[in-house]
Amino acid sequence: MASLQEQLAALDEAIASGARTVSYDGRSVTYRELDEMMTARSRLARQVSGGTQVSTSYAEFSRD
Repeated sequence: MASLQEQLAALDEAIASGARTVSYDGRSVTYRELDEMMTARSRLARQVSGGTQVSTSYAEFSRD
C-alpha cells in the first residue's frame, strides 16, 4: 500500500497537470472536479502532517 506521502504526491501531480484521475499503488481514482481533488488533498495533507486537527469550543455562562 502506498504511503500517505506517496498518495499526496500523486494527487499533487495530477492537480498540477490538469488530470482528474490519480493513480498510485495499482489503484486509480477519478475525481469529478477540481474542488473534490482539493478537498481530498487537504485531508491527505492533514494526515501527513500528524493527523486530523479537531477544534473544540466551550460556551461560558455566568450568573451576575
